[in-house]
Amino acid sequence: MTSILHGVDVHARYQAGWPQKTIPGVDFVITKATGGTSLVIDGWKSMLAGAKRTGVYHYARERGRAGTAAQEAANFIRQAALAPSDALLVLDWEEASGNNLGNADWVLEWMRLVEAALGRRPVFYTYRATLLAHPSLRRVQQAGYPLWYARYPYSAPVGWKSYEQPTDVPYWGRPAIWQYSSAGGVPGWDAALDLNIFYGGPSDWAALTASTNRDTTSEGESLVARTPAQAVDWAQSMIGKRQYAGMCERFVRTAYGYPAAYRTAMLAYEASKKAGTIHMDTTPPVGVPVFWRLQGVPAGHVALSIGGGRAISTSGEDGSSGIQVIRIANYQPRHSTYLGWAEVYHGQRVYTAAAAAATAATAAATTKTGRHRWYTGRIDGHFGPETVKALQRALAREKRYTRAVDGSFGTETSKSWQGWLRDQKTYTHAVDGSFGVESWKAVQRSMKARNLYSRMIDGQAGTYTITAVQHWLAGNY
Repeated sequence: MTSILHGVDVHARYQAGWPQKTIPGVDFVITKATGGTSLVIDGWKSMLAGAKRTGVYHYARERGRAGTAAQEAANFIRQAALAPSDALLVLDWEEASGNNLGNADWVLEWMRLVEAALGRRPVFYTYRATLLAHPSLRRVQQAGYPLWYARYPYSAPVGWKSYEQPTDVPYWGRPAIWQYSSAGGVPGWDAALDLNIFYGGPSDWAALTASTNRDTTSEGESLVARTPAQAVDWAQSMIGKRQYAGMCERFVRTAYGYPAAYRTAMLAYEASKKAGTIHMDTTPPVGVPVFWRLQGVPAGHVALSIGGGRAISTSGEDGSSGIQVIRIANYQPRHSTYLGWAEVYHGQRVYTAAAAAATAATAAATTKTGRHRWYTGRIDGHFGPETVKALQRALAREKRYTRAVDGSFGTETSKSWQGWLRDQKTYTHAVDGSFGVESWKAVQRSMKARNLYSRMIDGQAGTYTITAVQHWLAGNY
């Protein structure tokens, strides 16, 4: 058998006075710190006192306190930041957590947010039955998160065991940790304990809890340096996607095409502050990084300005996840503090007066008349993918569209446009994504109000109507 470590997971409420220093054979202690959006276990830190190796876990969707992954991650991060810097971080995902145990998106968002904030890769805890019932949880394994596996081969109380590592665990094959008893009995403690085996020695445990400050480039990320205007174009193409949840610094530096240098937004901010001027206004120029400090989240936050007091961010004004357009002055999750925008980012000057003027003239930016140039293609009356992409970017700026800029005129794009047309007082029907005659009549009315369309309001998406739309998206009015 390979090296193993024995450990327990304890709860300050049920194992009060846990004297682990006097109990032989305890190589690690893991304790519950938080649950749901607001539960904090009184005395959890005392359960780790004197332990050789430590860990803290969060009980997902605690009854009566269930919330979004971002809300629950914030609760855990605030407490886990007080644990030893090499403590194992764990998400406890089990039956009492709620009925939707197959919600891999929730799990992955929580894991990524915690990893980004604390710099260590969390471990996923669950039961065999949960894994078998929910194949979607395979995605947690595919994302590279280790498993703490709960399965009890015997119902009778047992002591320390040296079981061989299981090889038939769904999706993972082998777990990092196996909880083999919930009724364990060990010398020196007269009540039941959860007993666990970690498969590896001290150096393997250290590797499991090591910092993930690598921030390596992911597949598909370009390291070709971009101008601020090009960075904005790339960021706009990512609107609606979720792959950078909890990784704002990676998102912004990838937009610029810069290699990894700083693990967190706060580290990047401090470097930018030392290297150049920080401005505190909330209407930064196009293509500069914008920073916030977040209460209880040491990593902070960074977004990319697109002008007009707006930025593209990996989280919303209320903390919701997904790449989206935010209003800088309204970004309020986790009691954020605005830190300003920087002229220098990753050692590169991204703002000068001349560069800002060039960016404003060339990036999907503002024309001489103060209008936005989202469409730069040929005015040909064809409602193709490039025209639709321009429409999606324009609607994203108005916070109407939050999905991917993919050039597909589907339901979400249609609903977004209908909502915008209703704002313009040209559309009074249902915002249902069915873009028919009444919707196109509203488009024609909006274009006519801008002196771009002079034909009959007939609701036909013909060449004249689409040409007007292209002129509108190009700022030619």
